[in-house]
Amino acid sequence: MRHFLFLMAAMLLTCCSSDSEVKAQEPQGSSNGKVLVAYFSFTSNTKAYAEKIAEMTGGDLYEIVPEVAYGSENSNYYDQSTRAYKEQYDTGGEQRPAIKETLANASQYDIVFLGSPIWYGKSPRVILTFLDKYGFQGKTVIPFVTSASTGISKVNEELPSTYPNINWKEGRRLNGVSDADLRTWVQSFVGSTTQKMYLTIGGVTKTATLVSNSSTEALVAQLQKGDITYEAHDYGDFEKVGALGYTFPQNNEQITTVPGDLILYQGSNLCIYYDENSWNFTRIGKLDNMSQDEIKTWANAGGDNVSVTLSISEPTGIRQVKSDVPKSKAYTLQGTLASASTKAIIIQNGKKIIK
Repeated sequence: MRHFLFLMAAMLLTCCSSDSEVKAQEPQGSSNGKVLVAYFSFTSNTKAYAEKIAEMTGGDLYEIVPEVAYGSENSNYYDQSTRAYKEQYDTGGEQRPAIKETLANASQYDIVFLGSPIWYGKSPRVILTFLDKYGFQGKTVIPFVTSASTGISKVNEELPSTYPNINWKEGRRLNGVSDADLRTWVQSFVGSTTQKMYLTIGGVTKTATLVSNSSTEALVAQLQKGDITYEAHDYGDFEKVGALGYTFPQNNEQITTVPGDLILYQGSNLCIYYDENSWNFTRIGKLDNMSQDEIKTWANAGGDNVSVTLSISEPTGIRQVKSDVPKSKAYTLQGTLASASTKAIIIQNGKKIIK
């Protein structure tokens, strides 16, 4: 009975905790270190946040997998007979349950985001197995957790005291955190890189600085596969717009544009603004150091449609190589004009060629 009362008290304490326990994170500055996002997920909640962090950081994603999977009965926190309860309270369970070891060259990582659910106020013991195995001495490790109600304070206390040679940063419970808030938190540790995009119209290339959101990440990922060329037309005397041929995630907000703004409309159209307009759409970026008149001239504002090429690699300026000496026409022995597909003896530039 006393043990049951102790358990109930512990549950009440953990359930009453909240994100208010987490102090405001001071920016850590940018870092060029390689990032690992390692996680153990029981119900896929932690996995979802791990995937977002990996996408935001460009880090490697690694799942910590127990050798023996945890059954669904471990979600019953009132059952003292479960494996999770015994491990967390050290009442006969493994304090270092075995994991499948597949992480290669752990020493290459400088920053590790370490994710898990919270079990009985603490990290699951497989997290300790992972840290025992790979060490990360001197590396920066940032915990993140998921829990319906339990705060992260015990995790922030236990892990640094158990592994004092790691450079621990205060972790955070992520349930209910928006993507924008998550991005701000993540970038406080890894910094943000400025992504440039190149836009070419009529052989003239201009640069733009992209904002950081899931829309630009998806656009950049597509541009890494190759340039995008689309046809843009005038609309409303304030923009040049055209369909990209791809659909990207939207991060719509009410925006009043200024000349130079690059806007994603309905997820599939890119607008180059040369005047103001207010609407609910997604900001992509802004042209660098161009006046309104310069933008209008370059984009042929109010004129014919233009072909726009987007790239994340600076164009060389070499579009096509032409020979100074034009090829002469080729003729068959019968004196008829030969085409490229003609299979015969032909005469070209005074030479006999067998095709």
